[in-house]
Amino acid sequence: MGMLYVFVVQWYQLVLRYCKNKVRMPLNILVVDDDFIIRQVVTRHLALLGHQVDSAGNGAEALVAIEKNNYQIVVTDMQMPVMDGHELLVRLRDEQPLIRTIVMTSYVTIEAIMACLREGAFSFITKPLGDCAELDRCLEKAEWVVTDWRNQLLKLQRLKMGLMHERSYQRSRITGRVL
Repeated sequence: MGMLYVFVVQWYQLVLRYCKNKVRMPLNILVVDDDFIIRQVVTRHLALLGHQVDSAGNGAEALVAIEKNNYQIVVTDMQMPVMDGHELLVRLRDEQPLIRTIVMTSYVTIEAIMACLREGAFSFITKPLGDCAELDRCLEKAEWVVTDWRNQLLKLQRLKMGLMHERSYQRSRITGRVL
């Protein structure tokens, strides 16, 4: 119990230090892990960073949650009952290609890492998580990609609105009527 207390205290100190130094864009994140304690620690950590976080106990529950919500990032374990992380990765790659997936597992081999990356994982971290610093680094990279995608979409929307406005102005000059 004493070791857990030390971990929690160090974790809160890191979160507070991190939150003071960074202004983050809130993201919608889904945490998928069959281990309730790990799922709760990661969910609370991400919520303290200002993100909207939901959780699921396996890949099948995750797919149901993804159908109902608009997640930008999924943090998933690989070894789970019902539907494991490999199958979830493949389904996300095929059905939701804009979702960034961070894989966390304690079964670390070069083959496993390469398989995850081939199946569409954005990043790969190992368990035990320790102070969540590795998760924070992966999340920061994923956040940058999501922010870049949002900015590109906003630029395209502004461009489209500008072109629509310009076309209606040109039509009004030709016909003499304000559209």
